[in-house]
Amino acid sequence: MLIDYPKLRPIEIFPVEAEGRQLLCLRDAFQYVSEPIFVPREVLPILQYFDGQHSIVDIQAEYARKTGEILFSNVITKIAEELDAHLMMDSEKFREYRQELEREVREQKTRPAAHAGSAYPSDADELKAQLTGYFQPPEGPGLPNAPAEPDNALVGVIAPHIDLRRGGSCFAHAYKEIAERSAAEIFVILGVKHTGGNGMYTATYKDFETPLGAVKTDTDFIDLIRQHYGGDLLEDEFFHRNEHSIEFQAVFLQSLFGESRRFQIVPIICNSFDSLLINGKPPRDEPLVQGFIEGLKRAIEACDASVCIIASVDLSHIGSRFGDGFRLDTPALQRIRASDLEMLGAVERRDSGAFLETIQRTKNRQRVDGVCPIYTLLETLNPAAGKLLRYEQGLEPEANSVVTFASMGFFCVKRDSRRFSRE
Repeated sequence: MLIDYPKLRPIEIFPVEAEGRQLLCLRDAFQYVSEPIFVPREVLPILQYFDGQHSIVDIQAEYARKTGEILFSNVITKIAEELDAHLMMDSEKFREYRQELEREVREQKTRPAAHAGSAYPSDADELKAQLTGYFQPPEGPGLPNAPAEPDNALVGVIAPHIDLRRGGSCFAHAYKEIAERSAAEIFVILGVKHTGGNGMYTATYKDFETPLGAVKTDTDFIDLIRQHYGGDLLEDEFFHRNEHSIEFQAVFLQSLFGESRRFQIVPIICNSFDSLLINGKPPRDEPLVQGFIEGLKRAIEACDASVCIIASVDLSHIGSRFGDGFRLDTPALQRIRASDLEMLGAVERRDSGAFLETIQRTKNRQRVDGVCPIYTLLETLNPAAGKLLRYEQGLEPEANSVVTFASMGFFCVKRDSRRFSRE
C-alpha cells in the first residue's frame, strides 16, 4: 500500500534501551492500541515528517538536506506500511478498527477489569492478601479499625493512582481514613483522563468489574449532574475503557466494603485545563468547569445518601521519561519535594486560588496530572479541615524518572456530610 502523505496518529514517542539497543517506543496516546511498538532510533528523522503535510518526495528532500544522504522512497513506504499494520497511522485501516472497537465497548454491559492480571492480581484471594499487605507498617498505616458507625466527618480524600506496587501503602493511608471516618454510600471518583479527548468531564453508566465482585455505578446521580453540566458528560465514554485512575479506587473500595456495606460509585474522568491556566483564564470562567461543579453540588444536595469524593491523582512527573534532560540527583529530588509540599500546603488549607497559582507560576512544568480533580474537589467540598496523610516519590533510577503522589483527607466539622458545611 502506497501512502502518499503519511501521517502518524497522536502517539507518544520516547527513547528506550533494550538489550543494549537504542530504540524508540511508540505508544498510542488514546489507547486504542494497548501494546506499544519499538523501532530503531535511526528512523526518528523520518517519523518527524509523518505529519500528513509532507509527501514522500518532500520527506526524501528534507532528509537529504539534513543528512546529505539519499533516502529511497520504498524505505519510507515500508516504514509507513509497517506502522499502519500496527494501527499507528492515521489511515482508513485504523478508522475501520476504531469504529468497530468503539461499537464493541458501547455494547458492553459492564466495564471490564482492564488491569487485572497486570497491575494487580486477577485472583480474588491473592488480590485481598496484596491489598491487606499495603496497610501493614512500617510503610502502611495499620489495618483499619471497624467502627460500628463511622463518625462521617470525612467528606473527601486525595489518593494516588500510580501502580499499586509502587503506591500501595500510600493508597492505604487514604483508605484507612475512609474505613474509619466515612459512612458514605456514594463515592464520587474524580479520575484523570490520561488519553485527552474532547470533554472536560466524562462519566460512564457502566458498573465496574473487579476480581472481588462488581462495583455498582449510581446512574441516577450522574443524571442529576447532567442536568446542570452544560456539556455532553458521555461524549468520551470510550476512554473509560482502559483508564486506571477509576479502576484502582474501585478495587480498593470493593476490598474494604464489598461484604459489609452497600455503596455505589460515580466514575468521572477529568481532562486537563492546563491550557486555561497558561493563558491566564481562571477555571471559574470556564462554563463547563463551573457547570460540572454546580451539577455535582446539586446532586449531593438532592440525594438522600452520604457522599465522599475521591480525587484520584498523581503529582509531579519529572525525568528522562517525560522529556527532561537533567539528572535526578538528591538535590533535584529535594527541590521537587519542596515544590510538591508547597502545592499540597495550599490544598491542605483548602485555598484553591493558591493551589492554582503554584501550577500557573511554572506553567505546570512538573506535569501535575491531577489539577482538575483537585480543584473540583476543593470547590465542591469546601471542607473545614485538610490533613496530609502521606507523601511519596516513586523513583525509577534506571529511567532517571520520578512520579510523586500523596494521600490527604478532608474533614467536615458537622456530621451531615451531604452539606459539607463549616461551623
